[in-house]
Amino acid sequence: AMWGRGKKHRRYGWTFAQDKWMQIVVTWETADPDVSGLRLYTNGHETGYPTAYQAIEAPEMLRVGCKSPEEGFFAKAAIDEVCIYNRSLSASQVKALYESGNAPLPQKVASLRERIKRDDAVQAERRDKLFNSKLGIIHGRNTSLLNWPDSAYVPLRIPVPTPIHETELEKTDLSQYAVLIVPGGGGLNLTEPNKEALLRYVREGGGYVGICGGGVSAHKAGLIEAESYQFGAQGSVFVKIKPHPVTEGCMLTELLFPHAKGPLWVAKEVPDQEVIIVFKVGNPPLPTFAHTIVRKLGKGRVVAFSGHPESSAETRNFFRNAVLWAAKIIGQPPDTPPKTTATR
Repeated sequence: AMWGRGKKHRRYGWTFAQDKWMQIVVTWETADPDVSGLRLYTNGHETGYPTAYQAIEAPEMLRVGCKSPEEGFFAKAAIDEVCIYNRSLSASQVKALYESGNAPLPQKVASLRERIKRDDAVQAERRDKLFNSKLGIIHGRNTSLLNWPDSAYVPLRIPVPTPIHETELEKTDLSQYAVLIVPGGGGLNLTEPNKEALLRYVREGGGYVGICGGGVSAHKAGLIEAESYQFGAQGSVFVKIKPHPVTEGCMLTELLFPHAKGPLWVAKEVPDQEVIIVFKVGNPPLPTFAHTIVRKLGKGRVVAFSGHPESSAETRNFFRNAVLWAAKIIGQPPDTPPKTTATR
């Protein structure tokens, strides 16, 4: 258990093997959105999933083998080594630390320091490429930007996109944008010329990231191939995660994902289309319902979310990864330059 000022608690269920050594890692971060909040790992893997998405105060105390400040200790264990780092480790860094095994502590620390240096360099390169790209955000009659002020992009770590009205797609030079974002809401009301402009933009190399209603719009515009069904869930839903550049950094296989009545999709078997997140709903003979579909369409890329990855600290990295992937900054063959457009 971990607590601060007795106001909030978060527990993960751990099962400890008897008479065996285990590595336990606790990370806490409030400044870096990529690793924000409290995370707990055993033997290099995050255990369970967060039970709440609200902010948790910085802890004043960490106890191992203790339910709460009032209940006190209920277990005994031998502690071989305690290390405190001056930064929060990512999930892959925690795993690398565990895989260093029984190496002497100075050797493990040196190896971890080099790993952090490499990871920081990769993130800096991605950030530079992203902020030298121009993004657009499409809005319209049913897709408001009220929930997307400029301040909303700070924790998402993406450039502030240029608003484009749904009626202006045909008249706009869309090729100037590396990625077009379509947020949640009722989806876009596209005329055939505007729908064709959007489809042409992607086929010619543009990126598209749709959230909830934006995912519905991707389906209606022919950017993804799937059967679509209404799903009235409101809140958080269980999903299963598959490895992909969009899910990079998530070591969990299951997660609670913010949801607001987004659709259930049954993806069709078409070239270069993949389901990377699936809903944990229904049982056979019901099909597997897709939550997130990615597709390479022509020279462009599409990511369609049924839920709202931007709505929680635990999932917003999926949104930024989606923008990076759609912009071809990640998920590229070696030595393949991404599409960039000069901006500020």
